[in-house]
Amino acid sequence: MELIDLLPLLAIVYAVFYTGSKVCFSFLSLWEIKSYFKVYDHIIDEDELNEHLRRNRSDLPLISIISPAYNEGVLIVDTVTSFLNQSYKNKEVIVCSDGGTDGTLEKMIEHFELYEVEDNFIHSQTIGHKPIRRYFRSLNTDYKDLIVLDKENGGKADAQNAGIAIARGQIVTIIDADSILERYALIHLSDIFEREPDVIGIGTPIGVVNDCNVGPDGVADASVPKSFWAKIQVIEYLRSFMLGRMFAQKYRGLQIVSGAFGVYKRWMVEAVGGYSSGSLAEDMDIDAKMWRHIDREMMNFRIMYIPEAFCWSEVPDNFRSLVTQRDRWARGMSQTIWKNKDLFFNPKYKLLGLFSYPYYVIFEWLTPFIEIGGLVYFFTGAFLGWFSFMLLGYIFLVYWVVGIMLNLLAIGVESSTRGHYKNRATLLKLGFYALLEPLFYHWINSYLYVLGNIKLLFFGKTGWGKMERVAFTKEIPKQIVVERVPARM
Repeated sequence: MELIDLLPLLAIVYAVFYTGSKVCFSFLSLWEIKSYFKVYDHIIDEDELNEHLRRNRSDLPLISIISPAYNEGVLIVDTVTSFLNQSYKNKEVIVCSDGGTDGTLEKMIEHFELYEVEDNFIHSQTIGHKPIRRYFRSLNTDYKDLIVLDKENGGKADAQNAGIAIARGQIVTIIDADSILERYALIHLSDIFEREPDVIGIGTPIGVVNDCNVGPDGVADASVPKSFWAKIQVIEYLRSFMLGRMFAQKYRGLQIVSGAFGVYKRWMVEAVGGYSSGSLAEDMDIDAKMWRHIDREMMNFRIMYIPEAFCWSEVPDNFRSLVTQRDRWARGMSQTIWKNKDLFFNPKYKLLGLFSYPYYVIFEWLTPFIEIGGLVYFFTGAFLGWFSFMLLGYIFLVYWVVGIMLNLLAIGVESSTRGHYKNRATLLKLGFYALLEPLFYHWINSYLYVLGNIKLLFFGKTGWGKMERVAFTKEIPKQIVVERVPARM
């Protein structure tokens, strides 16, 4: 068989395995989601958590919310207020200003009435970071839980490490400074840790906050964004977070707890030395470090994924910002995969080495290269007469139909659980963009992924790039609102 005949056959076989696995994992995830809601059938409130702790003779664990901030002046007051608004009582909020230039620190000093304090904090001996210049606390008792660090610029991972190094909480919550946290989030996550003692980390879906109405409890109305690019990312986020990950965690296949919002036991973060400074995919990198540590020490722990969005983050609302973000994601993924190349088919790491990581490389990392390469090959072949345009059309049709099916499935799962998209008009809008996403956005994403890797391989690009921020539709009230969070059925 000649190469010209073999390549299409190999591409079709790869596509069948890739598509089949995605469909299979998606439906298996539905079963896991159903099982989850049998246990956690409503959002727990403070009284229920305290009652559970009393029955089990446990104490309410201190939770540290850690947020790295670099040039987040447009959003910083609203997002930090959402952290302080948490109805969970035993918490501290540590914001790490990483040497930005847009007045982020100055805005926090003014709004939260900050004053400089001495370094009387106990620092972790296992987590390193760039020097911290100043420490701040608030004169206002409403903000008594807030600590702000002014440090030398070292990147996102380094800023996260600075916060973890002085954190006192048994649990650390890492959240981006452009993200909103719903008020009952920590109560619910704390309950999961109490009921699941073998869990050392929790990942959740991330909601798209662009153009949503933000109130004192977090996102009051999950509106579809106005920007075309943000709209279509809602579909992308629903599919990538709701389908596949619930099943993958069952077999140690959860490779990434989103960097926008992740929750961990602090002792585990310290055991692996914190985040790797300079990494462009610090979320994927630290999860890999944790899995290595668990296997090396033969521990019976796991990272859990839950199908409930407690964190809402801003996504790029224009094409230029989208290019910047996906370029960084692509380079970060490749960096982390190369760093952990010894995991591949390594029986020492059990399912992670023999199945999860190889699958991730073959069917996640490699797929965009095959898709873009196949696109060029089939178009060239059709123009040169190697095969008909009819075959090309059939291939695109299959991709489109499968993509639509997965997108609509993700929307259905989100709306049938405790999702925020309930309005019929909103669901119809999402359904329309579910048709468009696999038609062209998916291919743009794959192209940007390939382009990012070319920049990394041939030009050695390592920077983060600049992201543009847009203020939230409605500000969170500046006063801390203290009220009981009702359970929701």
